[in-house]
Amino acid sequence: MIDEDAAAVNSEFLMIMNAVEAYDVYKSMQGTRGLINLVSFRGARFPCTVGIVVDLDRKDGEFLSKIDDGLVSDDDFYFIGGALDDFTGALAEPLVELCATGSATSSNPFDPEVVIGARGARASAASGSTGACSRAVYRKQGERLVRSEPRGLVPVALGADARYGPDLPIFERVVELSVLNALCEVFEGGSRNFLGLPANMRRAGGDIDASRYSGYLDFKDMLHVRVHAAVQKFVDVHRDGFVYDNVMRLVRGFALAAEVGRLPCATDRLPQILEAGPLDADAKTRQFEIEIIKITSSLD
Repeated sequence: MIDEDAAAVNSEFLMIMNAVEAYDVYKSMQGTRGLINLVSFRGARFPCTVGIVVDLDRKDGEFLSKIDDGLVSDDDFYFIGGALDDFTGALAEPLVELCATGSATSSNPFDPEVVIGARGARASAASGSTGACSRAVYRKQGERLVRSEPRGLVPVALGADARYGPDLPIFERVVELSVLNALCEVFEGGSRNFLGLPANMRRAGGDIDASRYSGYLDFKDMLHVRVHAAVQKFVDVHRDGFVYDNVMRLVRGFALAAEVGRLPCATDRLPQILEAGPLDADAKTRQFEIEIIKITSSLD
């Protein structure tokens, strides 16, 4: 199950994955022993990146096969072995918080795409990081965990100016994760039992009806490309206004519009609001959300 180098460390590992990129896997693991929130967006109700303690001596090795159902690829997760006390304690707060302010954000130091270079290019953008905590990273290879070279896990602080420079790929990755995080959160919110609440009242509260979709992937397939393009337009106009609350307002607006067949309306309206007058980023995303809520809650 593990190679000799891994066995020499111990039998306990922390499997790390982005819950926002493996929603169904994450949901199936809720309640699992040692599920830890590693990275969140400020104010989010859904975690971005999580760790799950896997103890191979406890037969948790069977857990490895549970993630081979086509829901997540081997490039979307990795394992850290040894010295897990830093991670396995009861953590009320995430270790890293993204989009903490409008003027600076951080990379996600645990992001599999960066740590194991799942898609290559963005990993190199983070290679200049300093002050990293070096960890031995293991990747799943068949039924074994194979050790790769130690990797540094450290958030990269991005000031407003740096977002236009060589660190831009890291910033774009955080934007991408924020969109996925908001999609997960909106879907989760719409999965509650509304106990017969009229649709217009539910929509007035900003909640979708997730039961209209066959599952999260169906919801994501409908909205992801359109929403990501909308958020990117927003960031291009108000880069310093990139905070999670603003992303949530945009995603919520598009999700509500999709529910009533008004996605083209939302797509056309957002650029008009972004180009309007002296309003700041928060005011524009609020206006967009309020307009969409007004339209959708007026429909039966």
